[in-house]
Amino acid sequence: MAAAVLAAALALAGCTPQAQLALEAAKLLSPAFTALMNNMRTVDQPNQEKLAAFEAKQDWDGMIAFAQKNLQIDSSSGEWWTVLGYAYSQKAEYERAAAAFAEVVRNSPDEVEGYNLLAEAYRMMGQHERAIRTLDRGLRVTRDSPVTYMLIGENFNALGRPERALEYYEQALRRDNRLVPAWYGMGVAYARLGRAAEFNQVMSTLRELSPPDAARLAQLEPRAIGAPKPATRP
Repeated sequence: MAAAVLAAALALAGCTPQAQLALEAAKLLSPAFTALMNNMRTVDQPNQEKLAAFEAKQDWDGMIAFAQKNLQIDSSSGEWWTVLGYAYSQKAEYERAAAAFAEVVRNSPDEVEGYNLLAEAYRMMGQHERAIRTLDRGLRVTRDSPVTYMLIGENFNALGRPERALEYYEQALRRDNRLVPAWYGMGVAYARLGRAAEFNQVMSTLRELSPPDAARLAQLEPRAIGAPKPATRP
């Protein structure tokens, strides 16, 4: 389930300047609830309907209490721990979200998605080095997750280390060359390094993959590298 949660969330995510980092991290841990529900293998339909009702009312305290009740029955359920982390993230209680996602990792140590979710909770708290260490643990599970590489890049970008960020964005894009957040983060890194030619190449790719993200990235260029904005298409 965690894979579907993160995949749905990434449609909303991207690496941004430091001032917007917390906002973008919050988006990453606010997955499409429909996707979350559709991929719960061990939660029956009545319980899914109850969770959907909590979501519709944005009753995060109710969702938390309901998840905790079910965890008393099955404390090893990664799905209920993920729901709990989701609800806490909606309340901006990131330390508690991290604690819940840590249980996802503890109960499913061979699934990289749990490490990704836990690392994103750390990133919400500004604990970027801890997030990187967590993602490195995820890479020991598999070297094939483009999301994991992309998230390491995000944290290096947040730490002001764009050269290292680029290494990981490139690894992510080797595995999935349509991963929009990795292209966006790469553009931010190139802007910070003043590499105008590469920045404009990223802009060209993003215009094809995600015009809204391309427009958002274009706003960085004057501040970051002092060059005129590239011409927009009619």
